[in-house]
Amino acid sequence: MLIRQRPAGSSAAALTTSIVEARTRDAPLVGHSIDRPQRSRSARATRKQSLTDASPEVVLCDHRGVGVWDRGELRYVRDSRGDERPYWSGQSWQLGTARFWEETCRQASVSGHYRLGENLRDEILACVLGGYGVRWSAVSPYIERIRESGALARDVVAIDELRLLLTEPVLIDGRWQRYRFPNQRARRLSSALNAVCEREYSKLGDLELRDALMLIEGIGPKTASWVVRNHRASDRVAIIDIHIARAGIVAGVFDPAWDVNRHYLDFEAAFLSWSQSVGLSAAALDSVIWGYLAGDEAWAKDVLGVDSYSNVALRPVWPPEMAPGNVQS
Repeated sequence: MLIRQRPAGSSAAALTTSIVEARTRDAPLVGHSIDRPQRSRSARATRKQSLTDASPEVVLCDHRGVGVWDRGELRYVRDSRGDERPYWSGQSWQLGTARFWEETCRQASVSGHYRLGENLRDEILACVLGGYGVRWSAVSPYIERIRESGALARDVVAIDELRLLLTEPVLIDGRWQRYRFPNQRARRLSSALNAVCEREYSKLGDLELRDALMLIEGIGPKTASWVVRNHRASDRVAIIDIHIARAGIVAGVFDPAWDVNRHYLDFEAAFLSWSQSVGLSAAALDSVIWGYLAGDEAWAKDVLGVDSYSNVALRPVWPPEMAPGNVQS
């Protein structure tokens, strides 16, 4: 099969000039942008066509159209049990490979500032309300409403108060809009805010803080890691959402059989192992990948090599028959 290639004349710097630093998990924040070259049909994944021979190699084309035999270097990441997982790095001009993301990250503009809130409780407010299924443009007015209500200054915040603040519609772009999950998020937010004591939590290390947040009802590993990453600019945790999971599977770093809900720590360990092995900040690499894939669905599909996310199993750029264990390098 043929491996996808970057459009001629484009570079990682051209593809990504500034990256969303404070992820909302749903859309880039206002004021941040991701620049991409104009899309073309030739940029879509050509690796969908399988080879019919049993050759252990794959013909690649670089941005100059030169045919090469190159799957990059053989690398290893470790899962949560310390077991090694082999993968091929690919080359930086091959869309979706590990080196593609590494080069894109190195040439991106990431300041290292990720905070959405002024303190831990404020960060929890933003991350709980801005979770999966809610667009940032639809959630930010509600975050400001709760801040202005003074709820964050009180030790105990009632569910009913938060539910009322989340139920009343807000005016967005000339239209009255409602928050999508007022009852569910009111319960989660009340539970989290009432459980957090700033002084006690400030003494904890990054992983200890993440584990403590996960003990709170409604706070899972992704939200807890998001809070810690933002609040501490931590490289000891990883925010594994659908975008990061997809990118890691296509890059070969993650096992396609892993499930985020059941194997979160495996995803995280592999991601951190990857970033550390190539000398990149996990927080920066996470932000680059997420900003790229969340910002433009058409480009995300090009990079991932799919036409649709429904009923399509993502495959590594180097397919199973090219797996390191099956190839003589």
